[in-house]
Amino acid sequence: MDVPSLAPQCPWYELSEMAKPNVKWCEASQCSWITEPANTWSNLAFVFAGIVIWYLARKKNQKSLALFGPVAIFVGACSFVYHMSYTMVLQTFDFIAMYAFVGILLIFNLRRLEKISKEKQTPFFIGLVLGCTALFMVFYALNIPMQIIVAALVVLFIVTEVMARKKLATKPNSKNFIFAFLSLGVALTFTLLDVTRTWCNPDDHIFQGHAIWHVFNALTIFFIYKYFEQFSFDEDKIRIIK
Repeated sequence: MDVPSLAPQCPWYELSEMAKPNVKWCEASQCSWITEPANTWSNLAFVFAGIVIWYLARKKNQKSLALFGPVAIFVGACSFVYHMSYTMVLQTFDFIAMYAFVGILLIFNLRRLEKISKEKQTPFFIGLVLGCTALFMVFYALNIPMQIIVAALVVLFIVTEVMARKKLATKPNSKNFIFAFLSLGVALTFTLLDVTRTWCNPDDHIFQGHAIWHVFNALTIFFIYKYFEQFSFDEDKIRIIK
């Protein structure tokens, strides 16, 4: 995909020319500090979701699940600065944030499967994020879409979820899990319509397909949190909380 340059007089021109992002979404770049307004401000949905999740988890005294809150805020902040700047340098942090979020989901499922202990979850998480970031650099150098890494992590999450559900004698309530994937499906639909230019008005800085992707992904994070809320992740052995 052709990724056009910013005009030389624009605030982020030098940093963007050092390394351009690997994709250009439909929204036309503005010559300002906020390069893509719709794709930038829509990330506040992640921040709002993170604050709500952190509040709910703390209220229920679920310390492990409270991590969803700061990570959701981190996702929003990293995506905000990436779309604000239109630079590969800051796009890197956008991907790191996604690795962190899906990494938490994988860790919780691996704990449900008793593949890692509560004590080892932190070093495993750090290693996973660092490993994915290193792979990200390799993919960028080889001009391979880095989104493949996130997609692979999501597939791993689904596989471990299926395995974890089979392991439990008591099946968890799937309502919020279904809501999460319906929300993710809507998000994917709009971002695909955007990137393929099937639905694209570059000069509309309010409604953009990728901006809608942000909003529905924030909903996805909230529903995934609500699904995991029924598990006792603060204990050494995971169980369903009645």
